[in-house]
Amino acid sequence: MKKRYIVAAALVASAIALYAGYRAIDVLVVYAFEHYGPEILGVPVKVHGAHISVFDGEGRVSGIDIGNAPGFGAAYAVRVGEIRVSLDPASVKGPVVHVRDLAVTNAQVTYERGDNGANLDAIRHHIREYVERQSAGTAGSGGGAGSPRHRYIVDRLSISGVHVTVTTPALRGQGLTFDIPDVELRDVGRDKGGATAGEIANEVSGTLEQKIAQKLLTRMDLLRQGGVQGAIDALRGLIKK
Repeated sequence: MKKRYIVAAALVASAIALYAGYRAIDVLVVYAFEHYGPEILGVPVKVHGAHISVFDGEGRVSGIDIGNAPGFGAAYAVRVGEIRVSLDPASVKGPVVHVRDLAVTNAQVTYERGDNGANLDAIRHHIREYVERQSAGTAGSGGGAGSPRHRYIVDRLSISGVHVTVTTPALRGQGLTFDIPDVELRDVGRDKGGATAGEIANEVSGTLEQKIAQKLLTRMDLLRQGGVQGAIDALRGLIKK
């Protein structure tokens, strides 16, 4: 009888440990977004939920709010509906994390241009400065204390369902809205043995800005053909560098 109690207690303890480990990954993912996200982007980041399996590395992060750059009026620069992730659990404790798939879906992007530039330009400028500081720290420390804790190799990174609102003071709060084509990046970080989170953020933000600019140019061509010169004048400042 006593032996059965010991076995039962061991099973209960194991179940609690597994559940604690499962929840610990969720907490760590939320912490990583909300702690390191502002450091990389220069704006607040809020995550509403995360569920990542310790067994197969499959999971999702839901409800991500990325704040706007200082000096801009919109409440958020980006709001992401969901990020689905598939990674190799065995690689999480190593220096290079292998991500099999990273899928960003249903994002709302506000591209706001003011007198001193655009909000997305300001965020990307902060990302580039962060990457440069990390690179300088790594070089100065010989890969020691100044090095990023983890690097990542992403087999496939996709972004779909992106809805953009473009606004400027000339439009008096009336934004131009459109969807941009889906984005797919392959083997991110593989050529250098792993990319930092900042380097990946820089590549993704640059790709999104290019897609937005291309869509704006297309819209301006259509407006020109329709003879709506006033709207063209209002939009021209949005893509001016």
